[in-house]
Amino acid sequence: MNYAVGIDIGGTFIKAAIVQSNGSIVIKRSIPTQSGDPVDIVFSRIYELILQLLDQTKIDMGRVVGVGIGIPGIVDFATGIAYDVPNLGWKNISVIAPLQERMPVPIYLDNDANVASLGEMWVGAAKGSRDVFCVTLGTGVGGGVIVDGRPLRGSHLLSGEIGHIVVMEDGFECRCGNKGCLETVASATGVRRLALHAIERHEETILDLDHLDAEAIFAAASQGDAVASNVIDQAVDVLGRGLGIMANLIDPEMIIVGGGMAAAGDALLEPLRTSFKKYTLRSLGDRIRIVPAVLGNDAGVVGAAKLSFDQVILI
Repeated sequence: MNYAVGIDIGGTFIKAAIVQSNGSIVIKRSIPTQSGDPVDIVFSRIYELILQLLDQTKIDMGRVVGVGIGIPGIVDFATGIAYDVPNLGWKNISVIAPLQERMPVPIYLDNDANVASLGEMWVGAAKGSRDVFCVTLGTGVGGGVIVDGRPLRGSHLLSGEIGHIVVMEDGFECRCGNKGCLETVASATGVRRLALHAIERHEETILDLDHLDAEAIFAAASQGDAVASNVIDQAVDVLGRGLGIMANLIDPEMIIVGGGMAAAGDALLEPLRTSFKKYTLRSLGDRIRIVPAVLGNDAGVVGAAKLSFDQVILI
């Protein structure tokens, strides 16, 4: 059996795994990113991490078909350059070249949302599907588009940016510079902002400023809190609208919902399915399934490994 190495570089941790050709993880490990260090030091730690995993499993490098890497930002699959990675403070960094000098196997780079989507399509919630849209609800809202089993990257490397669909004129200011972007309302940060504004207006609520996050807001809504319920309703309506737009454009077999907010389960998904149908072609609303992601923190490393396996097949 052949193997691939999957690397998921985040702002806090670098995750790595050796993955079999059937999608099973042989071994995985994470180390602190320490993004403030020079990039060559970060790359050295990644290389050492790969060697450690191979040594612990006694897998010979000759059985490794490649290394796939996922990074949160604007990255170019064709050139291996990370143009803009805000979480790491990287701009115009060549990622593949310095690692390729040390590794005798090919290395591939893609956006983290794309590789996570690949992972879910391969052995996760969308196993068996070829056309998938994955949305991640965290600090922001990210998206990955898979068409015919391959990531859709776009001419400007920004395909799937559902979080920056403008859904509210004169809405909240977004980190992208626009106002009213979907992620200003439908992210974990967005629901906290909505709840905070309600508290500042002295609306009656059980929500506590000292413990105000998406989990607490969903919990309060489940207890009948009117403020929390209204916040969730607003976020779900906006998210359903955005997903409806994406569905009308790309017609996926299913939509996968992941990220920290997805932990709310049916409290999020059930009203989201209802909202989605309002904003989607009637012929699609009942046919496109909205399901939770299942791979969790492993989606990135599994999908990055899939990136390598796919290139071997293409070659």
